[in-house]
Amino acid sequence: MKEPQKIKESRLPVISAAVILAIIGLNELLLSGDFSSTYVDELLTVPFLCCLLRSVRPRLKGRLILPSFLLLLCGFEQMVCFFWDYGSLLPRGESAYRMLRRSLHYGKVFLIFAVGAAGYCVLNALANWFGQLMKKKTSPRDRIMLRVKVACLTTALVMSVVYVVWENNAIEVSYYTYETGRYTSGTPFRIVQVTDLHNKAFGADSRYLVNVIRRANPDIIVMTGDLVDRNRTDIPLGLNFMQQAAEIAPTYYVCGNHEQGLPKEEYDLLMNGIEAAGCAVMQNERVSLNCGSFDCNLIGLRFARLTDGTLDEIMPQNDNLNILLAHAPDYLDYYAARDIDLVFAGHAHGGQFRIPFVGGVYAPGQGFWPKYTDGVYRQGNTTMVVSRGLGNSVIPVRLNNRPEIVVVDLV
Repeated sequence: MKEPQKIKESRLPVISAAVILAIIGLNELLLSGDFSSTYVDELLTVPFLCCLLRSVRPRLKGRLILPSFLLLLCGFEQMVCFFWDYGSLLPRGESAYRMLRRSLHYGKVFLIFAVGAAGYCVLNALANWFGQLMKKKTSPRDRIMLRVKVACLTTALVMSVVYVVWENNAIEVSYYTYETGRYTSGTPFRIVQVTDLHNKAFGADSRYLVNVIRRANPDIIVMTGDLVDRNRTDIPLGLNFMQQAAEIAPTYYVCGNHEQGLPKEEYDLLMNGIEAAGCAVMQNERVSLNCGSFDCNLIGLRFARLTDGTLDEIMPQNDNLNILLAHAPDYLDYYAARDIDLVFAGHAHGGQFRIPFVGGVYAPGQGFWPKYTDGVYRQGNTTMVVSRGLGNSVIPVRLNNRPEIVVVDLV
């Protein structure tokens, strides 16, 4: 009896390496080009290298030693980056607590490397199981059916990964119309809201994000906080975006909890840089804007002053439309009690993981099953628009929750 043909052990690692490399390339070339905020490269580099080396030496012994070695190598690289970027280059006066927070961030990256290595081990075990199963299938029909099942499962897995990568980087533009009761004629006044960027770069120099905003053709741009992330602060990246935004339309900025948590040196550097970029930093103040056929009061509050009575002190004594820029949406009751007409807020990240027909799972400040995560909310005469934002912070991935900018037409 003729023995069944042996499966080439090197075929699966080569195919796996090609698929993983294609996913990394898709993320880099077509989408954000920013691995630091999506962690796609950290997650996939380890299994890619393992598959690549196994294709060179298919009978490599001690397979668990290889991913362990790569894991230690990647961890060492992250540690070097930590001491180079945040040790020698940090301004003097950096607190031990701040250094610890940055260390924890790199610990999170190291953990993601570990997840990638564990994923490789699981795939390797499945490959061995598949090879053993194929040896037991002597019938050509059984072998074909097994290959079809494995191909379908692999395709579903790859498509799921591609979808998550796309979903975390493809910006959605949400359009709303707000009836002011004051509009008479002319073109509606358009406001574009950007929030919770968290140092995420959409393409080189944020080109993708800037082009999306430019196509919206705004009259003003409002940035409602968390331009940077206090766990991996990149001030030049944030200032680069603000400068490009100011070139499109007048830009108004209020700080979020992540800016508030920066050391004083970094906070001052960021605020001064935003003003130097041509943007208005709204530090508990208001400005009057002409919106075509009517005027409005644009009010901006720091994150720490949302409910401490500061809003009462700076509320204007006129009948103009009152628009509030406030990072957190949690205090709609408070805003509504002070005759604010329109509120722009973010902070909730859309609930991070959105369940169809249910909504977001978790939001900062609101906990599990948050009330305000996405869209328009009304209470009395107050309308609040909550953007899902663009970036991620502690939780590095979104599910069923694309990055978003908001466009509101005042009519």
